[in-house]
Amino acid sequence: MAEGAGRARPEDADRTGPTRRLRRVAVALAGPALIAGSVLVVLHEFAFGGRLAPSDLSTYFLPTYCFLGKSLAGGHIPAWNPYTLAGTPFAADPQSGWMYAPAMLLFTVLPCAAAIQVMVVIQPILAGLGLLWFLRIEGASRPVATTGGVALALGVAGSTLGISLPFAGALAWSAVLLALAARYVRARSTPGRLTWLGLVGLAWGQLAAAHFSTGLVIGTAALAAYLVAAALRNVREGAWSISLAALLVGGLMSA
Repeated sequence: MAEGAGRARPEDADRTGPTRRLRRVAVALAGPALIAGSVLVVLHEFAFGGRLAPSDLSTYFLPTYCFLGKSLAGGHIPAWNPYTLAGTPFAADPQSGWMYAPAMLLFTVLPCAAAIQVMVVIQPILAGLGLLWFLRIEGASRPVATTGGVALALGVAGSTLGISLPFAGALAWSAVLLALAARYVRARSTPGRLTWLGLVGLAWGQLAAAHFSTGLVIGTAALAAYLVAAALRNVREGAWSISLAALLVGGLMSA
């Protein structure tokens, strides 16, 4: 037998390392790609065909968000809308899009017609990705987490929820909120907990901006239910004391 037979050669290791990394990256991206691709297939007429259904999407949200974006692009905070009725308060209206990051960003940088199409598409994708992330943090396998994410994303995209922007946004940010709360619950250091606490507060604010009434109530109820379940689990397993559980849950609920 030739000397060195059966031994791993350095050049083989060099090839194997990048291959394994690429495989891990491909596996990690497969779930998000499936969620995004599924939504694009269902909403292809919005994404690529320029379709706008005759609903609140075209008669209310398009002109409202367009006014918001044009005002922001001009360096003006739209406190008043002179084009509705004889003039109405704008930024104070919970459905004006003010302080809702997707609406403010998209309608500021894109033409209004393109911005509304992108917004219809990205909110179901965000919902699916948020749920996938949450389930993975909670220990679900990639296929299970991906299935949950696809189910939520297509449930939104394939129904009238997709063109009801407040409800679609509320579901999307509720999923993201749960994922961030799960990271907060699992943080082991004070700086880590404070970081995730701040992100929870930001996501909670986006939930409120997306749908200040019903959506905020539903998302907050889901968060409260998760926190109670997580606290009971950690106390039962001995990871948290009762006092620490009360402190961490109370701190997050005050965010």
